Amino acid sequence: DFLDSPEEVCARIEASGAAPGGVLAIQVLDPAEMDLPFEGRAIFEDPADGRGRSVRNVAGVREEYRRRLGAHIESLGDLCRHRHWHLLLHRTDTPPRETLHKVWATVGPDLARAGGQRA
Repeated sequence: DFLDSPEEVCARIEASGAAPGGVLAIQVLDPAEMDLPFEGRAIFEDPADGRGRSVRNVAGVREEYRRRLGAHIESLGDLCRHRHWHLLLHRTDTPPRETLHKVWATVGPDLARAGGQRA
């Protein structure tokens, strides 16, 4: 889901041996992760260590949460563009074919220039 820091995400991709400029990353997020539609009290749990943080009124933090998530996605996109990588966002409430169309629109021209073969 690429919700670690953008720098950590990019470092992991680079450590995987990805070719410079040869990355197409797809961030997959659920609408609940993006919109924070909950009401009342919620406990946010860190998946890395299991520690939780209680929020008494989710509605009171919703706008800041959305702002920070948007800034995170934008920062990740900036870092990817700087490396000549492509980053797409897929929401799980949209049909996968829409994201596949975006994938083709992103890599199709390069494949066509390479004669259907990627070096």
